[in-house]
Amino acid sequence: MELVKTVLRLSLSAAFNPWFEMRSMIRELGEEPKAEIQEAAVIMDLKEKKQRLALHVRAIELEQEGVSSIEESTAVALDKMAQGNKVSKFPEVKTVWHEARYIEPYALPFHEILILVKNRFLRASELADASTDVGIIFDQAEGDIVKHYQFGPMTKEQLLSVFLNWPKDGLPDNFIFLSLKYEQNKAFTFEREYLKKFLEAANEWEVNQAQWVFSYLRGEGD
Repeated sequence: MELVKTVLRLSLSAAFNPWFEMRSMIRELGEEPKAEIQEAAVIMDLKEKKQRLALHVRAIELEQEGVSSIEESTAVALDKMAQGNKVSKFPEVKTVWHEARYIEPYALPFHEILILVKNRFLRASELADASTDVGIIFDQAEGDIVKHYQFGPMTKEQLLSVFLNWPKDGLPDNFIFLSLKYEQNKAFTFEREYLKKFLEAANEWEVNQAQWVFSYLRGEGD
């Protein structure tokens, strides 16, 4: 299996402080006491590193495609978020999630990979048998944690056009795409060590589940 992308998002209980300051200026200078900042995100692309940082009014999101391992991705994400908090202290974090996207190549045409996924995860029916594509989604809620699975057969054209921001060499024509997202719905005050522990738990679950899903599809376990 190959890690092709990670995403980390922190959603906040209030807007970042600079947004409040900008809103105050707009209200004062524009003589509009009820004016609000528009929700359009500020997008920062670090093309050489294949990183995209999106700064929303009440959220910050980091996408990474240029990493060789989930451990490298975590180290970069921790540094980025800590740097941001140092420049402007984050408000309370309302929710945090981390997503890891994997692919597993198969030396099979698309329709045969489709049949493989159907046979392992779907019961035979008129609808399933007639389907020319399929995406499997499972959610597991465990207290404050929600674990999300999304997977199915995919072509490299779909991956490049829908799921990746930058070109990627060496992709197989057809493969299984697997997205695993680990989300915590519990508010906390931002601290590097707290986020590190969350990411360690997320990474352990993501790696273990990716290995299980791909092994199960290969018929190596139940």
